[in-house]
Amino acid sequence: MPPSVRLPSALLLLVHALATAAPPDPAVLLPGQQIGPLRQASAVLEDGALAMDERGQLLVGMPGGYTGQTGTVHLRRWEQGQWQVRQILVPPPEFRQTGARFGHALAVHGRWLLVGAPRETVDGLAQAGAGYLFRRRDGDDGYDLVFNGRIIQQGVTGSGRQLGSAVAIGADFAALGVPGHSVTGAAQSGQVLMLARQASNAWFLDGTLALPAGNPAAGAAFGSALAMTPSGDQVFVSAPDQTVADQAVAGRVYWFRRSSGAWQLRQQLSWTPVDLLDRFGTSLALEGGYLFVGASARSKPGDVQTKGGGVRVYRREVSLDSWVTAADLFPATAQAGARFGQSLSVLATGSGPRLLVGVPRRNLGTLLIGVRSEAGEATVFEPSPVGAGHAWTSGANLRWGGSVLASASGNRFGSSVLLVPGDGGPLAFAAAPGRSDDGLTAGWVQAFVGDRVFADGFQP
Repeated sequence: MPPSVRLPSALLLLVHALATAAPPDPAVLLPGQQIGPLRQASAVLEDGALAMDERGQLLVGMPGGYTGQTGTVHLRRWEQGQWQVRQILVPPPEFRQTGARFGHALAVHGRWLLVGAPRETVDGLAQAGAGYLFRRRDGDDGYDLVFNGRIIQQGVTGSGRQLGSAVAIGADFAALGVPGHSVTGAAQSGQVLMLARQASNAWFLDGTLALPAGNPAAGAAFGSALAMTPSGDQVFVSAPDQTVADQAVAGRVYWFRRSSGAWQLRQQLSWTPVDLLDRFGTSLALEGGYLFVGASARSKPGDVQTKGGGVRVYRREVSLDSWVTAADLFPATAQAGARFGQSLSVLATGSGPRLLVGVPRRNLGTLLIGVRSEAGEATVFEPSPVGAGHAWTSGANLRWGGSVLASASGNRFGSSVLLVPGDGGPLAFAAAPGRSDDGLTAGWVQAFVGDRVFADGFQP
């Protein structure tokens, strides 16, 4: 977890009354800087992967790139009241390819940054995919590609494997999802490539993970989403398109732990009762003994077949060495096709893990003010201790520009989300890959700042 981002010292209270009144709800976030554009042209791409390193630097994936580019990752630092670009990361010149989608997935831990380029052509195989491993420098906190830092799978056949569609990294291990991997009789069953760090800080292949025998494999897309413990010795892998209990695309999540020098499957998780097309495992987030699993097409109880999405929460039960269901989270009002749970980010607080849920296809507005189709939003869920665990209640809804009126059709705000600590309250970021104001460029990231402070450069 990165440390608090330190905003400029000249912080101003919004109004003097706030200094003497009761503290505001810490989940209330004010819209701030708008970061972008992410690419040229207004075609909607799922751009805007987000991460923050331990130095409080914001990393924004721009896999759509600009015309003729392979994609980039922008490193931004909070300076002079803005999230300013301080480095642009790209693959080495010999590996730059149009449409490789470098920056589609990001993972950071300590000094290490792992970037996915799932549509890179490798050895003539289209969309075979690659990963790139960077290390943060001393001094200026920029990143360098490590020696032999391009990660590919040699000796494999078949296009469309898309290595790097999801990535995760811990202190000693890393993982790259290969959801398009196929085996005989099971196309796109999926796979995960594992890496291990040596004492010399060199990284080596540590085997592969696959669906266990006896599980329906064809089209499962195992490796579509990943979550890893800080040490890296435990990894959660989703197969959101897997058939479960004869229900197509219901989805399942697998928990692996490294023990005795090998990766061992410990548990299989599914949302019961299983339902058709739930896509359980669309997204994953892990924090403080809790695992959050997005199911972007789960129907809310009482709203059968809305397929608007939900999030299941699991709690680590140490005595049982397993994960048990702790809560099911849904939007206050279900909406068909909204994709609640498409993206997740979680932040540790004194009361428990606070959750931010992306809902990129949600329609906003009314007939009176105009309906904004697929404008999108992101919802904060606040934790509260209950017995030996926690419960979560729906809090603030974040929208582009802070309001429904500022939102526009096709924004898909919330396609990616990030929630991190900051001075005076949490900071949040949400990508709106469909946002376009001029028709020539598109894709923006909206920053939000906790309402206790007002920082130069933010525009509430």
